[in-house]
Amino acid sequence: MVFLWFYRPEKIIEEIGVTNGYILTFILAFLGGFATITAASAYPAVVTLAIGGLNPLMLGIIAAVGITIADMIFYYFGQKGRDLADEHPKFDKITKSMLKWVHKQPKWIIPFFIWVYVGLTPFPNNALTFSGGIIEYKFRKVLIPDFLGNLTLMLILAYIGAA
Repeated sequence: MVFLWFYRPEKIIEEIGVTNGYILTFILAFLGGFATITAASAYPAVVTLAIGGLNPLMLGIIAAVGITIADMIFYYFGQKGRDLADEHPKFDKITKSMLKWVHKQPKWIIPFFIWVYVGLTPFPNNALTFSGGIIEYKFRKVLIPDFLGNLTLMLILAYIGAA
């Protein structure tokens, strides 16, 4: 964002190049998705690069892939955290009751909730994907709506920037 005080978005693209702009998008999306505090850094980057003239569809897809990879690392951390839950009966009881509650819901509701949360809010996805790993919710049931949510949000931002 500091660069915007000194450079127009078109100048940024001119300086870094189109290919590097897409690589930068992926890196910022991954780092933004991986670090809860900096999750928002991908959002202005996508808008800025779209304003600068990069293809909004490509920006959205690349950013969504970067953020989703970071989210799945948190899912993995949640799975590894599950091993710790086995050592603490109270925590184990809570995670099992959460999974039981999740399985009682209609099959479409949790993936839909994940898509809405990820795709229509600017909140970090880490806690959501980490929780999915802890309660041992199926990977693909987290991955697909998480990716679609990330894609939705990044496309919205990219097309806002391109408009």
